[in-house]
Amino acid sequence: MGNSTPEDLARSESEQLVELQAAALKAAPNAIVITDRGAKIVWVNNAFEQLTGYSSQEVVGQSTRLLQSGQHSPSFYTNLWDTILSGSRWQGALVNRRKDGTLYSEEMSITPVRDRAGDITHFVAIKRDITESKNSERELLVKTVLLEAQAEATLDGILAVDEANKIILSNQRFAIMWCLPPALVSRRSDKQVLQFVTDQIEDPKKFLDRVEHLYNHREEKSRDELRLKDGRFVDRYSSPLIDKDGAYRGRIWYFRDVTTSKQAEEKLRASEEQFRQLAENIREVFFIIALEPVRVTYTSPAYEQVWGRPCQEVYDRPGAWMESVNVEDRERVGAYFARCLQGIQSELQYRITRPDGSVRWIHSRSFPVRDATGKFLRLVGIAEDITVRTQEEKALADANQRLNVALRKAEEQAHDSARLTELIDVLQSCQTVDEAYSIATGVLPGTFSCRSGALCITSASRNVVEAVSVWGAETTTEKAFKPDDCWALRRGKIHMVKDSTSPMRCAHVKGLSTGGYLCIPLAAQGETLGVMCLECPPASASSSSGTAADPMAILEHQAIAVGERLSLALANLRLREALRCQSVRDPLTGLFNRRFMEESLERELGRATRGNQTVVLVMLDIDHFKHFNDTFGHQAGDTLLRALGDFLKQRTRGQDVACRYGGEEFAFLLAGASIDAAYKRAQVLREELKQLQVQHGGQLLGSVTLSMGIAAFPTHASNAETLVKAADKALYQAKKEGRDRIIVAPPPKASAVTA
Repeated sequence: MGNSTPEDLARSESEQLVELQAAALKAAPNAIVITDRGAKIVWVNNAFEQLTGYSSQEVVGQSTRLLQSGQHSPSFYTNLWDTILSGSRWQGALVNRRKDGTLYSEEMSITPVRDRAGDITHFVAIKRDITESKNSERELLVKTVLLEAQAEATLDGILAVDEANKIILSNQRFAIMWCLPPALVSRRSDKQVLQFVTDQIEDPKKFLDRVEHLYNHREEKSRDELRLKDGRFVDRYSSPLIDKDGAYRGRIWYFRDVTTSKQAEEKLRASEEQFRQLAENIREVFFIIALEPVRVTYTSPAYEQVWGRPCQEVYDRPGAWMESVNVEDRERVGAYFARCLQGIQSELQYRITRPDGSVRWIHSRSFPVRDATGKFLRLVGIAEDITVRTQEEKALADANQRLNVALRKAEEQAHDSARLTELIDVLQSCQTVDEAYSIATGVLPGTFSCRSGALCITSASRNVVEAVSVWGAETTTEKAFKPDDCWALRRGKIHMVKDSTSPMRCAHVKGLSTGGYLCIPLAAQGETLGVMCLECPPASASSSSGTAADPMAILEHQAIAVGERLSLALANLRLREALRCQSVRDPLTGLFNRRFMEESLERELGRATRGNQTVVLVMLDIDHFKHFNDTFGHQAGDTLLRALGDFLKQRTRGQDVACRYGGEEFAFLLAGASIDAAYKRAQVLREELKQLQVQHGGQLLGSVTLSMGIAAFPTHASNAETLVKAADKALYQAKKEGRDRIIVAPPPKASAVTA
């Protein structure tokens, strides 16, 4: 050591530093790989051996292709090498394969190493195992999908907002309930949605004050009822979103349309009020007796008039009424009351003696009330004073008849209401108008008190009315007729004809039954939808009901109720179909739009993967379209695009998808087709298009040609994104080679086919 020069000491210190650096790299927690410029491994650390299962002796001198999983396309690795060979640092995530064959995900950065001359000689790659985090991401994605599926399956409209008042979740039911435009939903702005919803509230100030209060008092839960300007009632419930650490993460809102239940409550209250007024104003004694224990829960005021004793005494002593029964009749009355308490409907005539000594004859009738399972719940009855039977017999018969008529009418109305509610509920659940027509055929016959009828709908051209639903053995209306043939459509109101010789008889009615017919126009939202034609039952058909009501009037009442609701249901279905069409169709060409194509491509690729089939994507572009626009004008260009849209629709199979991808670029998705078959179809399309004659403004536009690019899954791509890129690249090549030709994307290490 005494003879060491300063240069020797410096060299020794440098060597020690290098050894320390090498040891540090060897012990680094992240895997480190050093390769030469040709991708041969020259050094790895311990973390690399643990990550891949390979020892340094097994990999040094080997190519990095040893680790490739086959999960990435050649273009992925081409891009990687282009980046690092240019001297730039590459960073990204990829999937590799261990020695035992298992796959793992890693995050990797590759840095070029230059020599003193500035030339790249080696590459240093640092790898971090992210397999666990990727699995966690996939698990979170599954949970998110399940949550969204649950949200879509519920009958409630759901809206979840984070602490920054940004919408993080909303289901389709919420958008439908509040008629939210898709564009507004996609912006996910709680403020904008709140403003849109507020405009529909009957009391917007109260609504906004409550919302602001809940956002300011984060811990509170709330439930209230909203009344909308259109008459609907909505039950609103709100709760804060608290995470497992107790931190506030936002607020969730649930909305349920309770209009039907509110209407039912109103009807129930009205019914109860009618019952109260009826019970308190009839001359008979109406009573209700509970069973366990036996007690009188209600007796009408007539008890005091008939018995001459206060009602309160039967509440205090349930058997007090028996004290007035004549001694000679008490045994019979006791047996009668015992039968009643056994749930046996009974009636009996007996005498009572009032406190003033007068005797009255009573006709008592008792009825058991049971629940849906048949359990005996309570006893109800009526006790009638029949002392002056001879004087009151006729009045009693009239009262009973009126009561029976009212009861029967109420039952018929309840039955009609139930059937109508069921019909509208079913129609609102239909997905298409055609499905609604099919449902109507099965439901409408049981809704009307007529033998036959037809539901006729005005066509889109407004010049013909066609029968879409017909029931009964024979129908009096033509299956198709002009709108002017129907007086109801002319006048916009119900048209009734009883006499076959009437000059007001509709031209579309073939024959007239003895009962006549009704035509009910269907209109909603300012649009005439069609007409219902109903054959009226003959007068004798009503005899079974025991009423003198005009069957035509009954049918008219039914038809008005059904027509109003049916019109609204059909109008809503048409609107839903129109909105669904607008969301997936290009307005100019009538073809599917890019969004629908991308969704269809993902779906078809999944199906092709499961069925081991092919999916071919053809990208089409109109040659020299800019020059065409400059020559003939943009309106002529639009005419050409529409003509091309019609051209493609006429040549599309049922399972194919033709769409406007953007501008003058179109896409053709062929599921299950081979590349050769797709190529032949593309050739036919290209040649046929040259024969297409397009006129605009009386001027014949010049013929056009197409350039096409073809790519197939899984031959050229492993997913939707790379398939589109491959087809687009082939299309670009067709343009580059002179246009008016078809290029099939080349498979790996193969040349393209040109036509």
